[in-house]
Amino acid sequence: MPPDLPDLPDLPTLLDLRCPICGEPLTAGERAFACASGHSFDRARQGYVNLLRPTRLRGDSAEMLRARRRFLDAGWYAPLADTLAQMLGAWLTSDKEQERGEPPVIPEAARALLDLGCGEGSYLRRVAQSQATTLAAQGWRLYGLDLSRDAIRMAAGRAALDAREAAGHAAGHPAASSSPPLTWVVASARDRLPFADGGVGALLDVFAPRAAEEFARVVAPGGLLVVVTPLAEHLAEARAALPWLLSPQPDKDVRLRAALEGDFALAETRAIRFTLALDAAALADLAAMTPHRAVDSDSLLAAVRAATTCASGQRLSVRAACVARCYQRRSPTRA
Repeated sequence: MPPDLPDLPDLPTLLDLRCPICGEPLTAGERAFACASGHSFDRARQGYVNLLRPTRLRGDSAEMLRARRRFLDAGWYAPLADTLAQMLGAWLTSDKEQERGEPPVIPEAARALLDLGCGEGSYLRRVAQSQATTLAAQGWRLYGLDLSRDAIRMAAGRAALDAREAAGHAAGHPAASSSPPLTWVVASARDRLPFADGGVGALLDVFAPRAAEEFARVVAPGGLLVVVTPLAEHLAEARAALPWLLSPQPDKDVRLRAALEGDFALAETRAIRFTLALDAAALADLAAMTPHRAVDSDSLLAAVRAATTCASGQRLSVRAACVARCYQRRSPTRA
């Protein structure tokens, strides 16, 4: 590998990505991903690929992403991350058990796990670490996709650090299990996704844009779809103290379920509720990472200090409430 690309992760053996221009499979090289039609997409120094088509949409800013990473690294949303890992682990185990006496439920060519709207990568990182042995043994390839280049750059950077640490650990422990290949992609979740029809075996959507038609197109028959949406009371106390924070749309979840029901069978619904006792720094990070109307930093910090100073122990009690739904992709009906 060229000396100016020192930390790029290994590429998946099977290529799952498709050209956003012509839809042909992309072949990965050391410096670029390219299709047979001649379209080429540079592979960034950090290891990610940018497949974003021209758009006026803007992803999360670097400031929002740094706040999110601090907040998630502190463990405030650990109950949600752990639940996602448990749900995926249960599904993978069920899939593995079925394979012992039957053909694989998800064929090898569709064993791509996609975190759609992955942000700076915390949820996919938790899933990958907790289920590394099973994912690697079953031949899964992991993908994180987000509109924000800053998000993907952060995710790829941390993944490279994790890979180096894992390699160092494995050097002293030859029996250490391998990790599944991981690829980061800049693209819009609101456009046609850069995957083949039925090319994704498992798709995670955590507080991210949702497009039922694209879910149905890319998720393979028998594949898993996990969608996490906020409940009405999610962060209610933070919104009361910081009126710039946006409220969940009350009918959005209902409309999504209605749109999915023809192509997906609901397998499990799990409500996730926990309480956060946020000091001023954590509340400020929550405010910065959560969708909000424009506000100047002085006003935001003043509201954060007022909310926490008046709270018991100078920590504002905030409810987190969301619902995770697991769906299984139905087999398409024949015309």
